Amino acid sequence: MKESVLVTKILKELRTYKNSFAYKNVTATGYSVVGIPDITACINGQFIGIEVKVKTNKATKVQLVIGSQIIDAKGLFWVVRSMKELKENLDNIHAEKKPKELENEDSDEFRLDIDNFEEFEDKEEE
Repeated sequence: MKESVLVTKILKELRTYKNSFAYKNVTATGYSVVGIPDITACINGQFIGIEVKVKTNKATKVQLVIGSQIIDAKGLFWVVRSMKELKENLDNIHAEKKPKELENEDSDEFRLDIDNFEEFEDKEEE
């Protein structure tokens, strides 16, 4: 399986859990940081950096250093090679699945409820 396919499957799975948020980090910009995990997630307030690897690929030294910094900051860092491994890690943190009828809610795209945001205007000082 290609890494990009596994990343997509992991993102879809993470979005079926209660109190979860996950996204794929984009690495091809001039503003990216080398070594940032492929996926950033938060489940029940727990920050999780997920580095995805397939076959015999290994995390690079810089990825492991970033992972260590995440752990030092009280987050979790996982190197995941399969859906089975992902689910084992999620079981270890006691993550709960959403009810079946809510599993796909907001899972296909990031949605922002604009109606709940107030417009900010620059006010000139008097």
